[in-house]
Amino acid sequence: MDSCHPRRDVTRALPANGAREEFGYVKDSPKRTMMKLFITGTTRALPPCMLLEEAGISYEFTVVDIRKKERPADLMAVNPLGRLPALKDGAVTIDQSVAILVYLADKLRIFLPAQEPARSETIRCLMISSMDIMASHSAIFRLSRRDDGNYAGLLRDYRQRLLGDIAYCNDLLEKREYLAGELSIADLALYTILGQYDSAALQRNKFDRVLSWLEAMRVRAAVRSAESKCPYIYDVGDTLGHELLDPEAAAEGFRPVAATARQ
Repeated sequence: MDSCHPRRDVTRALPANGAREEFGYVKDSPKRTMMKLFITGTTRALPPCMLLEEAGISYEFTVVDIRKKERPADLMAVNPLGRLPALKDGAVTIDQSVAILVYLADKLRIFLPAQEPARSETIRCLMISSMDIMASHSAIFRLSRRDDGNYAGLLRDYRQRLLGDIAYCNDLLEKREYLAGELSIADLALYTILGQYDSAALQRNKFDRVLSWLEAMRVRAAVRSAESKCPYIYDVGDTLGHELLDPEAAAEGFRPVAATARQ
């Protein structure tokens, strides 16, 4: 499905007029070219859509059903592997969710500070969301859907690791309104994961600050708009199961792997 996002006022989201002219996003500018985003209803694909919604700029988007083998020809031209999300912005083509987020945040000058130490802290929190938490989330997603063996031990290890990382985010949010302080691309990346989890599992583990942060994210107009354009296609609500955080297990669960390293 191809769609065009309706034009919205960008004054609050983008920098001063000179910078908006540089990027070609001033209303009625003949130089303006419209970005095209290829997305699907997954945790990795939606954050760039949310960022563009927050920026309020016009963009085209194509929702790709990854459950089908075929991929649109224009997606394959952007990314020959057919992976999502992918972005075409004039002569620039880019894939990988984190790379797109950083590219857009830098270009549009939102949700990623330009100055240190705020920039490095935002990138660090983005990596917690998109690497640490996503790695455990993805492993649980795949293992829980396999029927060729008993993966109960591995699932517990990954769930404990995931719970430990969520607990760390909860601690950060006890001190800050958002992960890195101000609303940032780190929050968008984390929301699309934790926002799908059963709230009872988060409550059982006393992640109260994460729950209130999720509610604040969920009511944002840009978040609702992105989720309505491209609903999630997998049910991952039971990712945490009935597991309760065991801090020692969360810290030690993968230590046996270290024992296999070369001496």
